[in-house]
Amino acid sequence: MNKVEFGQELDVVSSRKDEITKEEIFRIHKLKTSKYTFEGPLLIGALLGGAKQSDLEILKGYSTPLGLAFQLQDDILGVFGDESKLGKPVGSDIREGKKTFLLLKAKETCSKSDKKILESILGSKNLTAKNINKVREIITRSGSLEHNKQLIHELLKEAKDEISELEINGDGKTFMINLVDYLSERDY
Repeated sequence: MNKVEFGQELDVVSSRKDEITKEEIFRIHKLKTSKYTFEGPLLIGALLGGAKQSDLEILKGYSTPLGLAFQLQDDILGVFGDESKLGKPVGSDIREGKKTFLLLKAKETCSKSDKKILESILGSKNLTAKNINKVREIITRSGSLEHNKQLIHELLKEAKDEISELEINGDGKTFMINLVDYLSERDY
């Protein structure tokens, strides 16, 4: 079984658990998003281009925080995004009861009454716009939205710092730096 398949398996198992930790969520994101979407393609290209082992290590160090930031932003967009830009319904993570760090942090920091409201809405097949707005309010009021945005900022800075160490110049390195900047502004 490869790492992406293992990440998918962990994701499926976690959906059946009552509680999940930040570490478990981040492990799933690293295995699924960071490895598959960023690290794998970068390493294949680098190997085909004759990269040194030290460059491969830098690319691994770049892709992990980049993938985590991408997924955290994706989770925010899944609740707060614009459906016309996303191309999918906002609230699908809420309807599925998906265990995201955004929702985990909200549950950890919100009031007891807000936690009861979240738990009654998450996983609801009859999700309404009013329910989505209530979840948005709780996420915002609890500080989870701002916490996640700050964490994304820190992860993207880590990725940018890492890639600055890469000993190549030109379009490839510029593209990877620009990708970090793009992800910091991504709204779809």
